[in-house]
Amino acid sequence: MAKTFLKGLDLLETLANAGRPLSLSEISTLLEAPKPSVHFLLSALTARGYAEQDPVTKRYFLTLKLWEIGTKVLGRLDLRRLASAHLASLADATSETVNLAILDHDDVLYLEKIDSPMPVRAYTPVGQRAPAYCTATGKALIAYESEEIISRATRNMKAHSPTTITSAHALRKELERVKKMGYAITRGEWQESVRGVAVPIWDSTGKVVAAVGVYGPASRLPPKTLRKLALKVKKTGAAISSALGYRNLTP
Repeated sequence: MAKTFLKGLDLLETLANAGRPLSLSEISTLLEAPKPSVHFLLSALTARGYAEQDPVTKRYFLTLKLWEIGTKVLGRLDLRRLASAHLASLADATSETVNLAILDHDDVLYLEKIDSPMPVRAYTPVGQRAPAYCTATGKALIAYESEEIISRATRNMKAHSPTTITSAHALRKELERVKKMGYAITRGEWQESVRGVAVPIWDSTGKVVAAVGVYGPASRLPPKTLRKLALKVKKTGAAISSALGYRNLTP
């Protein structure tokens, strides 16, 4: 199995480096492998959408699927780099904890954070996960996702505090509000003593790829303060989205 996998990678690299479609015979020669084995690998790549065969010439070439996968990884790396200065500015402007998160299955995953200088502050370490349905960043992310992902996020809802939304219907109404207002809030739904506000970040294709949020203790962030913070967070989200190539966002 390992040898077959390695041969498959060799095949991918051969097609990528060729610069033109290749015939079965050419690939067999380049890989120094028998035609039946090469044909087996080509069939697998074609079935999974990584390669196609020209119906006229019968030659094989790679699709853009590898590029799509690569851009996801590259986008994540670029996201942290491009967001860094904007996160720092937001932290300076709010004196609260700022974080950057992405959606990973049903959770938010925190990629970056800047701690508040205040002695009492929200604590969200980089690499920590939290359920998407009960965090501001999570709601800002899933509000713009497909029906399938929203349904998945509502399957195992449970209370983490007295204010946690545990009804799928109530969450859907909340997500509609997020899309209408352009920001999401948490009222202590994940950590009872923590409130926060977050907005989505778009990439150059118009897809929501991350969220930026500001969090702090409930004593410092009553509803009126959260609404004021939302304006600053929306501007930061717009700036990061613009840095990623998005051109249709108005903060």
